[in-house]
Amino acid sequence: MPSKTAALGSLSVVIPAFNASATLSATIAHVRAWLASVELPHEIIVVDDGSTDDTARSARSIGPPVRVISYAPNRGKGHAVRTGMLAATREWALFMDADNSTTIDHLERFAALLDSAARPDVVIASRRLSDSRIVRAQHPVRQALGRTFPYLVRAIALPHIADTQCGFKLFSATAARDIFSRMRTERFAFDVEALLLARHLGYRTVEVGVDWDNPTTSTVQIHRDTFRMLWDLMWMTARVRSAGGRSSSPRQSRARPD
Repeated sequence: MPSKTAALGSLSVVIPAFNASATLSATIAHVRAWLASVELPHEIIVVDDGSTDDTARSARSIGPPVRVISYAPNRGKGHAVRTGMLAATREWALFMDADNSTTIDHLERFAALLDSAARPDVVIASRRLSDSRIVRAQHPVRQALGRTFPYLVRAIALPHIADTQCGFKLFSATAARDIFSRMRTERFAFDVEALLLARHLGYRTVEVGVDWDNPTTSTVQIHRDTFRMLWDLMWMTARVRSAGGRSSSPRQSRARPD
């Protein structure tokens, strides 16, 4: 019986990591075990974003199929994801969080869409669809930011996407190279630029509900990063729109639960 993930062919898993030694090894172990269980050819790329702890050393100690890209100083999650996605060599490239807030087995939901006639180029996880499930809620202050930023994104940039910020996104190899080679945002609002570029370059994006477990080790600093994210949102929207692309028509949709 073919695996539910067979439509992927092969997979690069990119994990951006900053001072993540407390959670990274467990996440990699879970990813490796699940990918082995579904017999999906893969590579795991850990991008150490200028960590000051043992993140890089602990990742390197695992060995193949884990590759580690390390640099200093810290550049931001967007830079780390861009670095890893451009280093990916397989048919599809997924980036996911080092704290495993959305687990790798969600790929079964994603892969199910790849056999459809309207095969997407980009599949993104969402915490805001009817079939999404929040396992542990965020602190009330983070919840407030979590409600406000998506509203601004929909109003300014991406009206058809409910959740741009969930850190679990899958790209075809062609889309990953095309999008991330153009991406310039280095910190937490980078997801918005990636999805803006996907739309303007004509790549079809599908949003899928997932289970999400609130990361207790988030590196977002509310007072500092909120204003930076808002500035990045305005800047990137203007930049992408002025640059144009192969298509200006949005091609987003939301996957319905079975």
